[in-house]
Amino acid sequence: MISFIVAILAMIMATAGAVITAGAKMHLSHMALSAIMALVFASLSYRENSKAAATGENTAYVGALNARYMGLVWTWGALVLFATYGPVASSVLQWKEWWQFLGASAAFAILCFVFSALLHKESDAASGSDSKLLNGSRLLAKLQLGGMIVAMLGLLIDGKMVRYLTPRYTDWAANNVFFFGAMALAIISDIAIRFEKE
Repeated sequence: MISFIVAILAMIMATAGAVITAGAKMHLSHMALSAIMALVFASLSYRENSKAAATGENTAYVGALNARYMGLVWTWGALVLFATYGPVASSVLQWKEWWQFLGASAAFAILCFVFSALLHKESDAASGSDSKLLNGSRLLAKLQLGGMIVAMLGLLIDGKMVRYLTPRYTDWAANNVFFFGAMALAIISDIAIRFEKE
């Protein structure tokens, strides 16, 4: 629970830092802050998974834990997009497509939190580790791991991570969040695959 609170506090501070560095056009500082946030999410997830394994928590509990951290990553992405490009933040950066990515991030966040709640309920019921919900959790973690690696490679190959070098591109801040958010999700997915044993 403490790690979850730390993650939320870090998310709030990182969102504020992202807005400040985006507004000041501190491109590399924004990138570094996004990278640090990804590592915070990943390390807290690993810490919680290790603790759950050491105390013998059931697989459904571990699945709920991982889904919750994935939800936090998506929530962080949505918050940064809204705070940087939203209607109240139009003086920070402007980018026409921001709301589409905000909507997708928010939807994935909600799905992760719902999935986490369902798995937590199953954990409380002491269900077996071979349920359809758990099998789905494992499959989704594998698909997300592959998808996030492809997303990161795509951002690098398309030159999105150096868009800040061209002033007319204002999506550079979003690309930082996309890349490092994808990194955090890939690491958490890998952690989920390792700890959510059959």
